[in-house]
Amino acid sequence: MGSTLRSQYKNMTTSGVRTRRSRNWHRRLGMLLAACATTITTLPMAARSLAQETGQTIQAIEPLLQPNAPAAPPIAPDSSGPDLNSAPNSTPNSSANSNFTPTFEPNNCPFTLPPEFARETVRCGMVTVPERHRNPTGKTIRLGVAILKSKSANPQPDPLVMAQGGPGGSMLELLPAFLPSLAGMRDRDIILFDQRGTRYSEPFLFCQEVYDFKVQNARFPDSLALRDRYQAAVAGCRDRLKNSGVDLAAYNSLESAADVPLVVQAAGYGGQFNFYGVSYGTMLAQHLMRDFPDRLRSVILDSVAPLDTSFIVHLPRNTDRALRRFFEACRRDRLCGSTYTTLEQDFLGAVAKLRARPQVIQLPNYGELQDLLEGRLSIENLDPNRLAVPVLLDGDGFISAVSTAFYSSASIPKLPQALRETRQNSYAGILRVLPLLLFSKSQADGVYNSVMCSEDGGFTLAEVDASGVYPEIAPALLQAPEELLRTCQTWQVPALAPKANQPVRSSVPSLLLSGELDQVTPPEFAERVARGLNRHYRYVLPGLSHAVFGSSDCVSQIMGGFLQAPDRAPNAACVSQMRTQFEVPKTLRFTPATANNLGISMVIPAGWRLSMQGLAPVWSEVDGSGFATGRVLAVSVAQQSTAEVLRSLPYPTRSLGERRYRNRRWQLYTIDNPSLASIVALYTRQGKTYVVAIDSDSLWHRDAVLEGVLSNFRIQSR
Repeated sequence: MGSTLRSQYKNMTTSGVRTRRSRNWHRRLGMLLAACATTITTLPMAARSLAQETGQTIQAIEPLLQPNAPAAPPIAPDSSGPDLNSAPNSTPNSSANSNFTPTFEPNNCPFTLPPEFARETVRCGMVTVPERHRNPTGKTIRLGVAILKSKSANPQPDPLVMAQGGPGGSMLELLPAFLPSLAGMRDRDIILFDQRGTRYSEPFLFCQEVYDFKVQNARFPDSLALRDRYQAAVAGCRDRLKNSGVDLAAYNSLESAADVPLVVQAAGYGGQFNFYGVSYGTMLAQHLMRDFPDRLRSVILDSVAPLDTSFIVHLPRNTDRALRRFFEACRRDRLCGSTYTTLEQDFLGAVAKLRARPQVIQLPNYGELQDLLEGRLSIENLDPNRLAVPVLLDGDGFISAVSTAFYSSASIPKLPQALRETRQNSYAGILRVLPLLLFSKSQADGVYNSVMCSEDGGFTLAEVDASGVYPEIAPALLQAPEELLRTCQTWQVPALAPKANQPVRSSVPSLLLSGELDQVTPPEFAERVARGLNRHYRYVLPGLSHAVFGSSDCVSQIMGGFLQAPDRAPNAACVSQMRTQFEVPKTLRFTPATANNLGISMVIPAGWRLSMQGLAPVWSEVDGSGFATGRVLAVSVAQQSTAEVLRSLPYPTRSLGERRYRNRRWQLYTIDNPSLASIVALYTRQGKTYVVAIDSDSLWHRDAVLEGVLSNFRIQSR
């Protein structure tokens, strides 16, 4: 996913289109504009959000647990995994590991580095480990690994190992997007690995059955029958994986933690290593600190999840907390407070409106685009109707979408305007990330279920605390705990031994980082974990939300300083300079741009970058970390009529009439879909139709870009 998709899409637009431009050109143009509206250039950010998602809070279209459903018979604790009866500071898996020699098999990297990083040295491959570490002579599985070599002439001997969250997310797909943020840590090699069962490991525990259920049923309101069909899809995935020989109970945190030293060994490193984990990856790090303390030089915990309580029990209050702090931050900000005086009312008003009058909207089918861009589906066989999925957006779904937006710190500054535009029946800024979570084929659903049900599924609904939560949103936030409990009844994996859920006590130097606006793993979670760590440094980052690495240069600076000297506090002076940033409508600045192969010149907003070249160039806005932020501009020339171009789009359009720019009469069409702030402008001259497609996360921004581009659009003389 991420930059891999961007690169593959670029290759398709520069080669495949050129060689067969006449045949099925309407399909190619339609897919281009669909991709524009799907914000294909936001995928690095969306990949990060998806992979770091700790809890699936998107219940708008998924079935919920009946409140009075009978409990399933208890499953005996799992005794076949690593021994948890050892002393907390011992290494219970070391004897099993010593009886197994891991192997590294070189392989092609599953990603393409951006051009500015083309000279990087990256080794990719697969590491073979036991499926069950207590049975080193038994079945084996393979883990995807990428080793980013140091730029130093004398690299440090202890590598940095990086693990993703989820559970079930992929770390390898994020390497291209994370490279800029790793700049201050390149004095040592960096090992990134996909945990057992995730995307670039084998087997990959993706649930096609659950994906199909979502695509086919997203437009229906919740019902008992729908909930039962969802559980049937979960059961179908369970049975298919088990029948293929997968031991679902082996995909837990303890087995995964025992993989890490073997990955390091197979990669060619002895001695100690440093470990970074984000979100669920912080739980994996804590298991490492308990089971393999002697192997760890230092640990970085980003968006900390404790072992001794399930994050999902606290989800209602944590989401409520993040919302209230966000509203308060806007009130205290001079510009935001004076511009958005009814922010809280806008949010609650949208909930009430959609609860009273739900809407069926079209969301991009990200999974279909993944299949297309990764070669599992050819463009000739593409059904344009499958590029969009009808989804019922009601009040509960809107709450889930807003909560999902907090997974990306880049979304926070734009959220006030997005909430205001709900008054105009536009939800583009709210729904930007949601389809990449709902309809992704990158998330290992089976890993999520196995980890959560073995480690975090032992709570009761009576433990879920919604006291003090906005009464308008409390019922929706209670759905995630209910859903998880029923899914665990269906998934049928044993619970880990009780010691797996006890707080870790460790002397390993540790850095704990939390986003002030984190709605899933708030700063209080880091404080809770820090009580057992006697050599730790803890920082709360103002204005950031979940998963802070990659969202701020300050975070990278702190991490780099800590890795250089884990025994002393890093320089964190930059934290005091941080605050919650907000964007308000403003006058845009533009800079010249030329597409010589199309014979046109125009302007683009200052700071935007060319992200896709070829016969259909695309420019994108990027944030300070190099992530595209959901605002794109695509231009193409089609030898087709306006009607033919419009028919190629996967979404219905609504005419805005004709508008004149520099003596040219442009036909304007808005995508008639409340989930998108997209507009298509067409100008026909001498049998050619010039197409300008703009997709944004807000109406005001879309219109401002359109005005600047078309007012300065020129056709070059031949």
